Amino acid sequence: MSGKKIWALKTVAMILSIYYGFWIILGIVLGNFEISGASALIENFIDAMIILLLLRAVERSYSITVSEMTITFQLPWKNFSLGLLVGVTFWLGAGIISETLRPVLPLWTIVPKEYNFVTQYANSQGLLKVALFFAVGFITPVIEEVLYRGLIYSILRRGFFVPATLILSSGIFGLVHVYPELVVISFLIGCGLAWLRERGKSLVCPIVAHTTINCFSLLFSGCYHG
Repeated sequence: MSGKKIWALKTVAMILSIYYGFWIILGIVLGNFEISGASALIENFIDAMIILLLLRAVERSYSITVSEMTITFQLPWKNFSLGLLVGVTFWLGAGIISETLRPVLPLWTIVPKEYNFVTQYANSQGLLKVALFFAVGFITPVIEEVLYRGLIYSILRRGFFVPATLILSSGIFGLVHVYPELVVISFLIGCGLAWLRERGKSLVCPIVAHTTINCFSLLFSGCYHG
């Protein structure tokens, strides 16, 4: 394995260790706590701050510019419309795959199912429902795209060709979703989002697609959760 590949893998491993290490330690300190609209928004805020610090550290240490990570504020309508179309398609496909996988994959997970925000949204009312929809539907996709298709993808791309980068970044994205069923679905969706990022050289299209998937999942959550 070449030096560039080893560097890319080590750097990504370090970033993930810092990011998830923080949340694991915080989870141990806080113990079991009830999800609320406020906690979801606070988590998003902390997420954003951690990722901004990681972006700044990578930019200074490895000279990976923000433009190389395709983090821009441009919103071409073709990217928006393509992201919306792909998002709806992915959401429909994920529903079909989910129904196929659910009977054969174990429901075991190290994270209690009650911590799933989609389940919480389906069983919530009032301001909590609004806050969860805003946090999970709009803020979370931006944060995850900046982390996985921005920061992690850019680092892996310096050491690997596009197909390997797409698979590696999507594999990481799938594994962090914990639930066996979601690991498979998130990997497939991640591949599509990474392709959109590579194709358009921008995070706009994958952010719109990811937002569409999350929002539709929440809006129709009552169809899948009691």
